[in-house]
Amino acid sequence: MDILVRAIRYSKNDTYSISPHRFQPRTSPPALRRRRQLLVRLTLVLAFALLVGTLSTRNCSILRPLECARDCQRLGKRRENLTLRPPSRCRIHLPMFFGHLRNFTYPHHLIDLAFLVSDSKDNTLPLLSELLEKLQADEDPKQPFGEISIIEKDFGQKVNQDVESRHGFAAQASRRKLMAQARNWLLSAALRPYHSWVYWRDVDVETAPFTILEDLMRHNKDVITFGDHCQIGLEESKPYDLNSWQESETALALADTLDEDAHAETEGFGKMAKRMKFSVVGLPHYTIWHLKWNETVSHVRRKKRRKAERMKKVKDQFDDPSSQWEKDKNVIANEAFEGEGEEGEGEGEC
Repeated sequence: MDILVRAIRYSKNDTYSISPHRFQPRTSPPALRRRRQLLVRLTLVLAFALLVGTLSTRNCSILRPLECARDCQRLGKRRENLTLRPPSRCRIHLPMFFGHLRNFTYPHHLIDLAFLVSDSKDNTLPLLSELLEKLQADEDPKQPFGEISIIEKDFGQKVNQDVESRHGFAAQASRRKLMAQARNWLLSAALRPYHSWVYWRDVDVETAPFTILEDLMRHNKDVITFGDHCQIGLEESKPYDLNSWQESETALALADTLDEDAHAETEGFGKMAKRMKFSVVGLPHYTIWHLKWNETVSHVRRKKRRKAERMKKVKDQFDDPSSQWEKDKNVIANEAFEGEGEEGEGEGEC
């Protein structure tokens, strides 16, 4: 790696350079001096080769994981990935989540899994352990994953898990703070020096490409995300994850007026990564789908507003059902009376 080479690269004028005209006794024969110079140079070369060889046996992701990923991709060497998920009160979605894990086309033995179970009251842990045991004991040799980690730690999550509570504006500050703490804690506990990539996956993702790991790694960016939608009704869909967006001039002007502590969790991480000169990229046309029940507060309120508008329209059309029924009854009675009169006139003529 470049950083190692620079650390042991010296110019000819450095202290460690060996010159045949310095510090050499006059009594030393030229052949002996050349032999000593050759031995010293060979020693330095061997030491350098040993140092490089020792460091290369370790995964170079310690210093520059992306450079290592590019080298490993070019040479076809082993690259390990870490998939993280902090499941909380998500027992109902775990079977679907493990179905997606089984469908990954990236070699499973190169993927390590890490789960953080926190503030869970629906017995998530027993089912998670059961599904992991079945996955690792699968007869298909391509199914078992690498290292599996399950960590338990509560962070004092007090926000209810219904749609209104989780996505309501009032709960965002405390909820996002706890989510960031949980993710940072899980990452620091599970990340290893030989991991090249970290992939965060929501447990309630309903549809996603099986090749998602290869697709994202192919772009070779520091931080990369994709379009995230969920279905509303039969024909309507909406963006699910509002933590990522394409900046506009208006948004940038607004950001200049915000406090430093205005960004929470995911969007704060993206801002920080860009400030540290890492590449942060989004793929708006690469889409995954969440479960349709997972609606934001804005869509819940929109549904309620539409329902109220429909009810008001019905009420305006039939303001007083009893009076409307009286009108309809009179119309029917008049039509019946007129029909009887016409029949009577016809009988008289005959």
